[in-house]
Amino acid sequence: MSTFRRILVPVDGSQPSEEAVAFTLRLASEWAAEVIFAHVIDADRLVCAEVPGIDVGAVLNDAAGDGRRLLERAAASAATLGLTARTRLREGRTVETLLALANDDGADLIAIGSHGRSGFKRLMMGSTTEMLLRSCHLPVLVVHAAEAAPEATLEVALPAAL
Repeated sequence: MSTFRRILVPVDGSQPSEEAVAFTLRLASEWAAEVIFAHVIDADRLVCAEVPGIDVGAVLNDAAGDGRRLLERAAASAATLGLTARTRLREGRTVETLLALANDDGADLIAIGSHGRSGFKRLMMGSTTEMLLRSCHLPVLVVHAAEAAPEATLEVALPAAL
């Protein structure tokens, strides 16, 4: 089995995201792979945009600051292991933006955390991971939150084209 050379990892500060970062860093250490950490600000999903009197620009600036801190923390974790890491902060629709980043940066694997929700909770909250799996032409490594699936911490989905 060939190893992957460039891995895109979306980060959002959630426990599943943090677990995906940690898992990916272990893999990247073994494979001498480069890691690309990405944070996407999806302005369409910000509820504040519909609330009168809210300064949307200030909310977006705060979100960008939060995203930069998440990316810096992930890159620092990579640096402590001697790994090469790049960071990408973008605004846009999450899945489309991640797919564009993967393409632009030449990623050959996407590693993403998942809460492992099902049923009504998934329906109400959406599933970025599921939408990514349905749209991606690359292999996707899904790292589940420990409390959601302690016995099975990851799954790999390969696109049909491989």
